Amino acid sequence: MDNDDNQSVGSSSSTSSVSNTKVSCPYCVTTIVGKYMFDYTESDKLPEDDQPIVISDDVWIGAGAIILSGVNIGRGAIVAAGSVVNKNVPPYAIVGGIPAKVIKYRWDEKTIELHEKLCKG
Repeated sequence: MDNDDNQSVGSSSSTSSVSNTKVSCPYCVTTIVGKYMFDYTESDKLPEDDQPIVISDDVWIGAGAIILSGVNIGRGAIVAAGSVVNKNVPPYAIVGGIPAKVIKYRWDEKTIELHEKLCKG
């Protein structure tokens, strides 16, 4: 799903928001925010402040996670509940914490390669 707020959510992924974003679903609670946590007028913003947030396919995001602008969440990644994601998340990584750090990967390298091959058909 793409929308006018420079956010993209891949298939098999879902999210909801407490901030001013149009990406939402009725059964999960995640916050996707830009650089500022309070109101700014368009004239106050710099062009680099509106960086896109990209959430790839098959991503799981736990309740209360915060994803900051400019972040890309790789395919198959898992974001732990309550995490603050301020950097890109590699594909199939499991991240958590404040700030979010890689805890481990969902599978070993061979399994990830096989999964990617099967997903591409």
